[in-house]
Amino acid sequence: MLKTPRSRYDWRHIVIRLYGKLFRWNSRNVIGVFILILPTSVVLSTYSYCLFNKYTPLITLDAALNHKDAYYYSHMFYATYRAQIGLLFTFMFINCTLYTSFSSWTKTISATFVCSLGILLISLHRTLQYTCSPQHVQSWYSLIKYSFNGPEIVEERLENQNSSLLLGFPNWSYPATSDNAVYEYIMIGLLTLILVGALNREFDINFRLSFHRDYEAQRAKEAIGHQKLQADWLLENIIPYYIMDDLRQHNKYSRHIEDAGVVFACIANFSEFYDEQYQGGQEMLRVMNEIFADFEHQLALSKYKDVEKIKTIGSCFMAASGLNMTERKRNKRSDEHLWALLDFALDLIHTLDDFNRQMFNFQFELKVGYNIGEVTAGVIGTTKLLYDIWGDTVNVASRMYSTGLKGRIQVTEAVAKRLESRYIFEYRGEVFVKGKGNMKTYLLVSRRNS
Repeated sequence: MLKTPRSRYDWRHIVIRLYGKLFRWNSRNVIGVFILILPTSVVLSTYSYCLFNKYTPLITLDAALNHKDAYYYSHMFYATYRAQIGLLFTFMFINCTLYTSFSSWTKTISATFVCSLGILLISLHRTLQYTCSPQHVQSWYSLIKYSFNGPEIVEERLENQNSSLLLGFPNWSYPATSDNAVYEYIMIGLLTLILVGALNREFDINFRLSFHRDYEAQRAKEAIGHQKLQADWLLENIIPYYIMDDLRQHNKYSRHIEDAGVVFACIANFSEFYDEQYQGGQEMLRVMNEIFADFEHQLALSKYKDVEKIKTIGSCFMAASGLNMTERKRNKRSDEHLWALLDFALDLIHTLDDFNRQMFNFQFELKVGYNIGEVTAGVIGTTKLLYDIWGDTVNVASRMYSTGLKGRIQVTEAVAKRLESRYIFEYRGEVFVKGKGNMKTYLLVSRRNS
């Protein structure tokens, strides 16, 4: 079935592009200006010149209201309205400190515009003399009229005909109805603007510092994670991965393993190649490193999953198989790890032959010893850890290579009999082995075709 190409008008693609354009720095702050100005428009829409002006004749607002009631309620009306307008203007300024996604300059400039507009409107209340109609102030006036214990209290206070009339008003009402209230509003507006600007700048600095700290923390976390992976990789190249958990929990590791395979592959004539007079022997060590790197490259193949490098000793390469018991249990046959190690030894000879084809004046020769038996695997050291294997099996494998022939793999008689169903061996004869005496040894010829 042919797949139709994705439409260029896919809604997900459109949303992502729209989001990217709308929330850039410039467009985001332009939108922020409108969001910040929106509460200002709501507040200013409730502002009326005639209601803010103390000298507007309110006696005509209610024909049924006598002069005594009008005096009291008009005073409270102006005081309450001016106080409410002051609170609304304050909230309008404080709104310009919100929305941390916007720049501090955007919010401060918006607050400056709001403050200038508010001061301008308050300053013009005397110049613009408008007369309020009853419909314009009915809701405000009714609210004030029935919010101070009703007309009965007014009548009671007016009957005294003395200074108790003035004392009957709340204390907060006198500054609001004063002629200097306008200047106080202007001063409060300017001080609030300075406070808003300082808060915006402080918030902006704090959020930038917080973002910078989070960014640096994220980078440090990623760096630590990368270093941890690198440290684990380096550690796994020193210590096998399958013993890491035991090593972390107990700080030590040792295990007795049966039927392990051990192989020693030594470049027999490397001492003839090594010349310390030429660059201090560095070039010769570079060549040996290339050879061993080619050997280790073979270990990356899946067929050698049971084989692992143990260490290098001078010009000798030591490897073993069957040490990972978890991997051994997955094999269909119990001797698969032994076959894999012997195949690996054959590939080492072929790998060195390929390397020799690139050499012009020298041919390296490899001697390989192979053995099967019990070993003890463990980690020694506390600061510079070393994973190694010990046992008689290891010693015999070392003797097999040291007494072996160049370009051949030498094994013991027990190994030849155990693996003869898969490999062809030829009898070499008896060889004196230190600590063992004379031993019958065999040389690997090839794999069996079957």
